[in-house]
Amino acid sequence: MTFAARSIFGVAGQVLNSIFNDSKLLTNAGASQATASIRFNNVGTVTGNDDVQPNWFSPTTTGIGVGYWVLVNAPTVGSFTTGTTGSRVQISSEPLYSATTTGSATGRQAEAQATYEIWDAASGGNIAGSGSITLFAEVDNT
Repeated sequence: MTFAARSIFGVAGQVLNSIFNDSKLLTNAGASQATASIRFNNVGTVTGNDDVQPNWFSPTTTGIGVGYWVLVNAPTVGSFTTGTTGSRVQISSEPLYSATTTGSATGRQAEAQATYEIWDAASGGNIAGSGSITLFAEVDNT
């Protein structure tokens, strides 16, 4: 599913409407905090602890993030440990969003659920794509 098409640096492509999920189950005895995260990458991919699919731009293109900004809204569930919410961040800076447990005891959990928009300008402009992010981290030292 696509929302808009745009040509940047002579590359025609599409910003994708995507649902990004990442989970991290920390299972080492005596382990420290568990963190689930996603990063919007400058080449059009999204990475995290697990295989996060799909990409935010197709086809993946070196430097495509310079022409796009992500606006991640405040989480409706939980909270982000890292990441800017409520304002646009240029994707070329490869913004990271994470949820980290507050301790290392078995059963500790962290979660964040939010929506995002990908814009074609730092202000004004058009929404080129949108979707949701769900992060979940849990410690299991059994």
